[in-house]
Amino acid sequence: MAQSAVRAGFAPFCLDLFADTDLEAVVEGRVKRLENWPGDLVHLLPPEIPWVYTGGLENHPRLVNQLAKRAPLWGNQASPLIHCRLPWRLAETLHHFSVPTPEWAPCPPLGEESAWLSKPLRGAGGRGVATWSAGAMPRLWSRFAQRRVAGLPAAAVFAVQPGESTLLGVTRQWVGEPWLNAKGFAYCGSVGPWPVGDGECADLAALGKALLAIGLRGLVGVDLILTAGRAWVIEINPRWPASVEVLERALGIDAWGWHTRAFCATGTPNCTVEEETASAKAIVHAPRDLVFPAHWPGNEPGKQKASWADIPHPGEHLPAGSPVLTCLADGATASLAERSVRSLVIRTLALLGCD
Repeated sequence: MAQSAVRAGFAPFCLDLFADTDLEAVVEGRVKRLENWPGDLVHLLPPEIPWVYTGGLENHPRLVNQLAKRAPLWGNQASPLIHCRLPWRLAETLHHFSVPTPEWAPCPPLGEESAWLSKPLRGAGGRGVATWSAGAMPRLWSRFAQRRVAGLPAAAVFAVQPGESTLLGVTRQWVGEPWLNAKGFAYCGSVGPWPVGDGECADLAALGKALLAIGLRGLVGVDLILTAGRAWVIEINPRWPASVEVLERALGIDAWGWHTRAFCATGTPNCTVEEETASAKAIVHAPRDLVFPAHWPGNEPGKQKASWADIPHPGEHLPAGSPVLTCLADGATASLAERSVRSLVIRTLALLGCD
């Protein structure tokens, strides 16, 4: 998001859990590492300057409203955040607009547990999602059950402003991939843009209307399962989503422009590439406890787009299973972009001493 803002001519100040080296470089040092998240935001958020949040903070709607009183928020406040996180309210809205979404329940029917997932009310990136365990007791105000839907994990990115919802694109999602040392249902990357058929397009059009009805604004990500010509909504991420980076890189979308036009008067966002390509991002997880190397390769000569993002500081300790960095690659098609990023992942693991 910081890179998108800089490309649009802004000079953002960032509060970040990791303050990675590439973030420090892109904002020229205007970054503060959070030691206590999200509590530190109360003390560190600059007053009066407009602010935008990314993943995870939507699970703290009261804090979001508190911070919105301190500085102008270019994002969603508590009411639509709560709507997206309560499965009964979200399901009611989606059903009203005939958008397919899996059945939810406080707990699965007896004997059908393996066909259901246990999901946290406060979740992001697949953390805390698991197959429902037989005999597990319902915990309505912390977890709920969602029926599994077999198909292709995907995500849609919408730009929403009053009276208008624009689909910016769809990506395929990678979840718990062994080649990235990720486990369970953890989000670990995207590739796109991903083609969708007429039936899926109809579902996405109806979904756009549902997002307006919820009262969302700005960039919104929606986790999907694509199956049998339908787009099933698994979860709504009511803020700047991880997959927008892929669409911005591949299509030249001005994501910052699309987001901010929902909160301040701007024209139509620019597109910075003339020919559509495909891009992929893959989040490499540590196969064992690691110490990040003292030296890491820079961008290749003559290559404008970075090969890596979220680059840790030299000597940083990375526990097994934790995300290390993000690999980025491009191709003429989604399959070629995936092939390129897989090759880069192999090279990255070798540089980390894990080949």
